[in-house]
Amino acid sequence: MFQTDGLRSPRTKAITVAKTIAAPAEKVFDHWLIPTFVGNWMFGPAIQKETIVKLENEVKPGGRFSYTVLRGSNEVEYSGEYLEINRPNRLVFSWQNSDDPKCESKVTIQFLKEHGKTRIRIAHKLHSTLVGQSVQIKQQWIARSMALADTLSS
Repeated sequence: MFQTDGLRSPRTKAITVAKTIAAPAEKVFDHWLIPTFVGNWMFGPAIQKETIVKLENEVKPGGRFSYTVLRGSNEVEYSGEYLEINRPNRLVFSWQNSDDPKCESKVTIQFLKEHGKTRIRIAHKLHSTLVGQSVQIKQQWIARSMALADTLSS
């Protein structure tokens, strides 16, 4: 679950990325949840020099996901919990990686139908310790959005 220190909210920053994808919202939504699809656009060589090791997903509110990649000799696991699944309109989940396991953040994706296409809006509320990496994290989401669009247009 997304956590704060209990006394005051940590300094946070939200980054947003929007992309229009030439596919119906249901299809775009499913590509966020089905591991085979996730492996085609979220991780791997389409994003950076890495190899997918394992993709696991329990698609339900409260369900967990775990995506493990190998970068050089370093294994990195991205994991989180689904907080809201409203197909095909909205998806909300916690997000952390094994490099910073206590730095859990929150990702919200809106899926907006536009004349047979889908406009996705990704809002990533960063944990306070990740604010300094916001430009790099935004670039990763931009690359992922472009890879998703490419995957669905082919």
